[in-house]
Amino acid sequence: MNGSIPPEATPYFLSAVKPLISQLLEKWEIGNLRRFLPLINEPTPSHGEKATTEALKLWELPNDVDPLGVIVSREDVETLDTGPSLSILRQLTASPATARRFFECVDIAFHGYNDLTLELFEIPGVRDFVYKLDEQIPFWLFFLSKHYRGLQCLLLCFLPPFLTEEGRAETFPEHIGQLLTRRWIPAMNHVCEYVGFSEQRIMKIAPPTRINRPTNASAQGKALPKALAAKWGNGVAPNCFSSAAVNTPIPPGIRLIPCMVILTPSVARSSA
Repeated sequence: MNGSIPPEATPYFLSAVKPLISQLLEKWEIGNLRRFLPLINEPTPSHGEKATTEALKLWELPNDVDPLGVIVSREDVETLDTGPSLSILRQLTASPATARRFFECVDIAFHGYNDLTLELFEIPGVRDFVYKLDEQIPFWLFFLSKHYRGLQCLLLCFLPPFLTEEGRAETFPEHIGQLLTRRWIPAMNHVCEYVGFSEQRIMKIAPPTRINRPTNASAQGKALPKALAAKWGNGVAPNCFSSAAVNTPIPPGIRLIPCMVILTPSVARSSA
């Protein structure tokens, strides 16, 4: 290595050399390796942990998988157990090639909330889970697709719930701007640098950081500002990926695309 991550290095190679890189960084600063080291997968599970990725390696999935759907169980949410989700999500940065492959090709959903009338982002437990998950892997703008509801659902968890239309119009732009500039865009830029995206490409995919308050607050539903709706779909938030969304028949006119749905272990147990 010359102080950077080789663009075509495999996940197996990077995982194997991670301990060596860590040792070298204890004595020297070597290019940008220190910044990118946390993105590389651990070579083996930590002491006392059971390997969760042996049966599934994202970089071995077919190339036409789009989107990769990660389903979070209600059990994981209520116990604030982000481990099963992280065992999948952390593989997305296993190598620069893996990260490039899943750029804007991932979606996230929540299973087991059919019996509630609240929107997912209005449920305190879901919001707490999203906060904790975001502390551990904040790379949503890079990996989550703008064509599905997962990214919007996560965003809404960081916005004040139970507001009137006027209240949303007044407070959402400021909250969204702060989240993007302080957290999500820096995290996105980190992965963009890791995979070697140009500055021009980064500018094209970055969402707007300044969102003007609308002069007309009559938008229906829990709408997002138009500046974000243009990038993230129509901006209306239904019950963002409850388990019902997984089983709902495909409406006429919707184009089917290859999709891989990854169930976290607790979802798999409840579905067995």
